[in-house]
This record gives sequence, structure tokens and C-alpha cells, in this order.
Amino acid sequence: MLPVKTDAQQLVLLIVEHARQGVPDPYIIAEALPDYSIHHVAFVIEQLAQLPYPDLSQLIRDS
Repeated sequence: MLPVKTDAQQLVLLIVEHARQGVPDPYIIAEALPDYSIHHVAFVIEQLAQLPYPDLSQLIRDS
């Protein structure tokens, strides 16, 4: 399972929530979490997209 740092959990959970509704938009997520830049959010989305499917589905189930 992919470990998620505690300070990034809120960002990852919001990305997963938006992914359930469709394609997560880094602009909207960055507006919701002003601590993260649009580029940082896009980078995290890209990194999550490269996860193996079992890890990604487990992350979605756990959140």
C-alpha cells in the first residue's frame, strides 16, 4: 500500500473525492486548499495516476 504523509492526506482525499465525480481539476482543488499551488496539485494528481491499479483502488476504498 502507498503510504501518504499526514500533511498531504487532506490533499489526497480531496483529489480522490474529485476523481469520483470525474476528472479532478487542479485549479479547483488549489482554490479549496490554498496551501498548495496549482502546479503542486497537478504534480500530485500525476503521481497518483501512475500508481498501480491495486494500490490506487485501495487508496480510494480507504478514503
